[in-house]
Amino acid sequence: MRGSGLRPARALEVGGYVGDKSLLRSPKIQDAERFCINVVEQPSGTGMRHAVGNANHMDMFDDDSFDLVVSNACSSTTSTSGCRWPR
Repeated sequence: MRGSGLRPARALEVGGYVGDKSLLRSPKIQDAERFCINVVEQPSGTGMRHAVGNANHMDMFDDDSFDLVVSNACSSTTSTSGCRWPR
């Protein structure tokens, strides 16, 4: 998003948390409607909405309903060509 000028209206963090270190805390998306999905319940009152669920089954969200989807890890169903790590 740096330098692109894009400002998403709806953002989702997959496998994240709603705490201070959430990727959704980025100033670049502070005005977006922010959602988080995780297998554990998250606290309320954070300014973010959350869903309890598995990243392999996110049917609680409509297709194409987010402008930005982020995660801090590669999903088990993602090919390794999309991941970077020291080899």
